[in-house]
Amino acid sequence: MVYRALVGNGKFMLGFGPYIGYAIGGKVKPESGSATNIEFKNVVEISDPTSVTYFKAFDAGGNIFAGYELAGGIFLQLDTQFGMLKINPEDKRITDDKSSLKNTGFGISIGYRF
Repeated sequence: MVYRALVGNGKFMLGFGPYIGYAIGGKVKPESGSATNIEFKNVVEISDPTSVTYFKAFDAGGNIFAGYELAGGIFLQLDTQFGMLKINPEDKRITDDKSSLKNTGFGISIGYRF
């Protein structure tokens, strides 16, 4: 959903809506050491190595943005995404795991609408 209001020679924009995402790859780069690949799975078994970082591949959440579009079609937009699903998998190696990781993102866009 996007609300656009005429302000001056351009339009103020305010919008929100859902998003879905599916991870296809990634790396973890610790402050010390070398980067390692992320593996995507819903359940980490006891036999899985502890040297690997695991996440769930599927994510969904909400997106909110605000921006301004000039009369010529050039626009500037600030946005944020709030993940609503827990992305850390069930880890059977940890007996009392109550952790919950969720995605959060921020962005700025400059573009041309035609």
